[in-house]
Amino acid sequence: MRLLPKLLVLPVLLIATGASAYTHKKLYDFCAKAGCADGYGPIGGLIADAQGNLYGNTFRNGRFGDSSKGGTIFEMVKGADGFTMKTLHNFCAKPQCADGSLASYGGLIIDTNGNLYGTAGPNPSGTGPNSGGVVYKLSHNADRSHWTLKVLYAFCSVKVGQVCTDGEYPIEGGLTYAGEAAGVPYDGVSPLYGTTGGGGTATGHHGVVYRLSRNAHGRWAETVLYSFCVDADCNDGSEPSASLTIDGAGNIFGVTYLGGANVTPGGRHEAGTVFELSPGPGDSWTHTVLYSFCALAHCPDGRNPNTQLTLDAQGNLLGTTYNGGSRYVGVVFKLVPDGTASQESVLYTFCPQPGCPDGDQPLTPMLIEASGDMLGATNSGGEGRTDHGVVYRLSGATQEVLHAFCQERHCTDGDRPYGKLFVDAQGNIFGVTLEGGTHTDPSATAGGGTVYELSPD
Repeated sequence: MRLLPKLLVLPVLLIATGASAYTHKKLYDFCAKAGCADGYGPIGGLIADAQGNLYGNTFRNGRFGDSSKGGTIFEMVKGADGFTMKTLHNFCAKPQCADGSLASYGGLIIDTNGNLYGTAGPNPSGTGPNSGGVVYKLSHNADRSHWTLKVLYAFCSVKVGQVCTDGEYPIEGGLTYAGEAAGVPYDGVSPLYGTTGGGGTATGHHGVVYRLSRNAHGRWAETVLYSFCVDADCNDGSEPSASLTIDGAGNIFGVTYLGGANVTPGGRHEAGTVFELSPGPGDSWTHTVLYSFCALAHCPDGRNPNTQLTLDAQGNLLGTTYNGGSRYVGVVFKLVPDGTASQESVLYTFCPQPGCPDGDQPLTPMLIEASGDMLGATNSGGEGRTDHGVVYRLSGATQEVLHAFCQERHCTDGDRPYGKLFVDAQGNIFGVTLEGGTHTDPSATAGGGTVYELSPD
């Protein structure tokens, strides 16, 4: 059955303003060691512990990786004189990358004891004990001098023929848990939830929503809650593309990059969806498409949602799309969840001016400030040397650029911000760029990414 929104509301006026008074400071340049042994491409954004130390992951390289595999987990240790980078784990440390490879776009979560959890991709050869990706825990000893990675679950452990019915490729979304959306720290024992971009029992095998929970023996066991693409057109969605969000009632919300009820200009069901999984009796779950994008011609409502949804104080869902909008470079949207009658509205459409000085192609979850304004970043656009991304604030329909990257030659200040932003108590904004920065490896053709801080003047 075709699912349509109850009402599509587009704002009357979209305003982009110039850069606010923020000072950019680069905290670390990746690929600073030969062969990028310190990692290349920080991709999941940053989280922080109670002491203000920052944690993140890089997508490839590291001590045991190269341009096609590996990656690292790192800590930015906070000290009196600033931050110092410390590598906590190098992926592919085990044969056939049994400990994971290519760390998640969704980043990390941290428990009350300071242990880290995340997902990583499979051995690039597709063989061995890690042929589908892993969920892991990285724990530390008493003085935090040593960190140990333990695989909690390896995907493709359950197969029918060549199909990984338990899911595969968990790297586009990280992990979440009940209470994360409300700011409750993870307790280290409650169930974890995530998505995979492939596998499942449905016809198309285009991804699953899964839960990891401890069984009676204390081991982590996986349960598939939903397999996407139940029909040839994937009207229910295809390829979930971000971490999940759980509300206070235990309902799970997420997005799929493709699928949905609406046909795009290319003639395919590839605009994406917002979905809900609602718990029922006996551990049953009901899947509902809350919204299918491209509900109007040329997709002014957005196309291809790609970031974790953010719950506001009223229970509305805030997110971004990679495509769609008047110039087809993405939007910020709000969804009022109400089953198949859910209402979507566009809060901001990127690139209202030639050259996209306000940025385009948003790739970070929306972060709500205490004032109610929202922070985000785009992967390209901006008024640097070329379009290499911005950090922005959205206040109502007014968008304000806080920093445009690639202000320096060769983008030594950073290029292509990506992943979660973190804001400390003083209002300083911390994030990562996927590329740019100053590298010392002569074999590298571009900077390996940066960790940066934006401080209000």
